[in-house]
Amino acid sequence: MFSKSITTKDSFLEQTKAAREERALEKKREQSAIQIQAIVRGWLARHRFVKLILDEFDQLLPESVSQGSQDEPQPPELIQALDVYRAACRLFLIFKQQRDKKRFEKLCKYVVQSLHSESVKISYVGVFLNKEYSFRWIAHIKDMLYKCCQYLEELKPESPLDMQSILIHLHTLLAFTATNTWALTRLKNFEKLRGGMTQLCANVMGSLFHRGYYLTLKSLLLRGLCREKVGLKNISLTAIVTLALRPLVSAQFSEKLLTMYIIQILSVPTLVFHMQQISPESIAAFRSHGMFDKCVEFLSADQNMRIVFNTLEGNYALCLLGNLIQLAYCEREHAQPNAYYPTFVLVVSRFLDSCQQYVVCKKGNLSNWHPILGWFAQSFDAYLPPTMGNLRFQLSLLWGTPLLKKLLGSPLKDMLEAGITGEEGAGPSQPSTPVQSNNPAAFIRRAIEARTSRILDDMEMYEKQDPFKLQDFINMSHFLNMFIYKSIIGQLFDLKTIQSNEVFSSLHTLLLALYRRDCRRAYAPVQHWLIREIRDTQFMADLEKGKKPQQVLVQKTPHMIAHGERVRLFRRAVADEKFLEETIKRVFDPSLNLFRVTSEERLYPSPTSCLQENHLQLFEFIGRMLGKAVYEGIVVDVPFASFFLSQVLGQTQQALYSWIDELPSLDRDLYRSLTYIKHFQGDISTLELTFSVDEERLGEIVTHELVPGGKAIPVTNENKINYIHLMAHFRMHTQIKDQTNAFIKGFRTIINPEWLSLFSTPELQRLISGDNVPLDLRDLRRHTQYYGGFHDSHRVVVSYAVFSQSERKTHSIDCQLRRRVSTY
Repeated sequence: MFSKSITTKDSFLEQTKAAREERALEKKREQSAIQIQAIVRGWLARHRFVKLILDEFDQLLPESVSQGSQDEPQPPELIQALDVYRAACRLFLIFKQQRDKKRFEKLCKYVVQSLHSESVKISYVGVFLNKEYSFRWIAHIKDMLYKCCQYLEELKPESPLDMQSILIHLHTLLAFTATNTWALTRLKNFEKLRGGMTQLCANVMGSLFHRGYYLTLKSLLLRGLCREKVGLKNISLTAIVTLALRPLVSAQFSEKLLTMYIIQILSVPTLVFHMQQISPESIAAFRSHGMFDKCVEFLSADQNMRIVFNTLEGNYALCLLGNLIQLAYCEREHAQPNAYYPTFVLVVSRFLDSCQQYVVCKKGNLSNWHPILGWFAQSFDAYLPPTMGNLRFQLSLLWGTPLLKKLLGSPLKDMLEAGITGEEGAGPSQPSTPVQSNNPAAFIRRAIEARTSRILDDMEMYEKQDPFKLQDFINMSHFLNMFIYKSIIGQLFDLKTIQSNEVFSSLHTLLLALYRRDCRRAYAPVQHWLIREIRDTQFMADLEKGKKPQQVLVQKTPHMIAHGERVRLFRRAVADEKFLEETIKRVFDPSLNLFRVTSEERLYPSPTSCLQENHLQLFEFIGRMLGKAVYEGIVVDVPFASFFLSQVLGQTQQALYSWIDELPSLDRDLYRSLTYIKHFQGDISTLELTFSVDEERLGEIVTHELVPGGKAIPVTNENKINYIHLMAHFRMHTQIKDQTNAFIKGFRTIINPEWLSLFSTPELQRLISGDNVPLDLRDLRRHTQYYGGFHDSHRVVVSYAVFSQSERKTHSIDCQLRRRVSTY
């Protein structure tokens, strides 16, 4: 009985619970249905609202509205601007960028077209003249122009359809950033409003500037110009450059806007190059506003330079430099002279010094190969690689004749007329105040002159004599030689810190560059480099007393001292040094394949010496052997190629050493070929050269790349100078680097490198092999000491002298035979 009662109770509770849950579920369904219905009704209402607005807009501005011009009669379909303004405001309430793209373009076309009307009711500017709508119209125009910028950031210039849209948006921006297309402003009734209208445009541009206006233009320029096939044409590029200039002109070139313009616009890779090629009108606009003068003057301030470079960093700073250089080239006939020298020179120097911090010595995990600067501690983005060829061209304009004449013409002429006259003016005889490097123009000028002398080949220097005559080099070297001598003897420079003095370093570097040229191929008179004021006996006495000026002269400019005195200095230095005796086991025999001979029978290390076992140890031993011979004063008949002796002397480490200059001492045919490439007037790419060298070794062709990936890099007119120097460097250094280093290592274990600094390359050869002047047998006979019964009248001695005088003339006994006879 009790169990039946309990079962009935449980069943009742379960039924009650189920009924309660059913009611709750029903209520939830009802609420969900109400919510869904509300959402659907709201969506339908919004959809009808949107459709209503879009239909009204489409009816108001049909597809037939086209972009007219100022000279055409006003089309009848133009309607009142106020109606279009209201429809546009409603459109912007529901605006979606992708859906309403065509509608927005129709609106832009109408707005631009309406500005050509002189009717207040038709011109879109007429809405602004209505006080009820003035402020809202300004906000509306700012919003519309900002939408133009948003579209420009997404459109692709390489697409023809997108290019049409780009032109529409650019035209709209042009129409509302200046009043020159507003027909209303040309009416007499509105003359008083012109100033206000201009201020309105400035207000609009200020709003756009704060919303990333320059970033939009930069993005469009990068997408249109930094590609293999340029996407921008004359109209579009001219419009972009004009739009970029307008805020700057309106703000009267304020520092803030000029900074942003330089960073965002002028740093676009090869912008000025394409302006000159595609849009000459843009170059004319730059010229009319004095852009080059203003930019150079702005960047000449240290603070401004730091801001610009820290923002751009390495790659785009180099692009900015390229644009400035080409702009300087384009404006060379119009800009102010002082904008070039010294202002532009200082700006370029600072840019290059700043870029130097990103250049690294070798490949690393954080470095990338830069086609211009080598290993570079900064990554590339997608816009930079296609522009490297044009950027090289821009940078090459810096050392082209037109720009060099503009930069150095007047300053160099004044310097030559004032200082380089060939006269030995009375130098300072007493110590004076040391010269400080507080005149940057002086050492910059010398540095550029030094680099000019470096890039000249023999044809340009000795035959064409352009840009300097040989007499100019003689006068220049005479002045420098005498100036440095007087300044050291008179202690015009602080001798303790002379190495770090920028003025002395620049002048000294130029002097040595001219001296090496004369050693290789003489252009100066005999004894031109000797200082007649040096008295050998007194000079040696002062040197033995340890006087500092004489020591500095020996270290820095030994060529001022007579060769005989330098040989005595060398012998004296050798006598003071310890010598480790070695047994000579090898000779300089080309048959061993350790050395090769040039066409002039001059020795240099063989690139294939690695076929010999322990070939580097043999080179080190041969270096010691030659060092011992030189140390002991033993003359050996071993003629070396001059380029190899330059490496032994360490001259290749100097700042202005050029491998191409000494290439004739290795291979004259290769030198002529490379010179032909340098002066080739046509398209060098037709020769189908690459940055690689093919070499036959043991019947196999081995390819050496001059730069990483050189097999795939063609030689062009822009990079042929780099190819020439790399080829010379490979043949004279890279191929025999290990052999040369081993030889020098052995040689310098015997001979102190400081001793060799007394001699030039030809003089070192004379030190090794003796003089090659004809043997003076009369002088030999006069100073001969006789032993073993011989005397001056002995018949053997007389017959030797007679043979030497008569037979030598008829049989032309060469120098080598005379040496063998003299050892008899």
